[in-house]
Amino acid sequence: MKGFQRHNPLFSLCGLNCGLCSLKLSDHCTDCGYGNQPCKIAKCSIGYGEIEYCFLCREYLCSRYKNIDAYDSFITHRNQKSDMIKAKSMGIEAYNAEQAEKIKLLHILLSKYNVGRQKPYIVLWFKAKLL
Repeated sequence: MKGFQRHNPLFSLCGLNCGLCSLKLSDHCTDCGYGNQPCKIAKCSIGYGEIEYCFLCREYLCSRYKNIDAYDSFITHRNQKSDMIKAKSMGIEAYNAEQAEKIKLLHILLSKYNVGRQKPYIVLWFKAKLL
């Protein structure tokens, strides 16, 4: 989206855990914060002075987050609110350090146990166990 840029490749503005996303891991992510994809939440952030994370906004939890975790089957989307709460309580630096450790473990799993088409199953299992 023109005029919006994310600075944290591990955690998005809206609470998506980008570092453990299967789209990101397979290089199919369009990176919402790097000019490639229109995003209503990014537009909102620009309107509020380019807030880095929604949890920093005085309006958070706004109507955009009502039922946000309830309807999406994509696993990183199902944890947006809980990941936001965790990042806010831990602080973004500690949250990123924890995510970096999880990414390292996931890459070990993928390198040692990914034979054939098992990558999606390993990623889903890993996220279900560690998120």
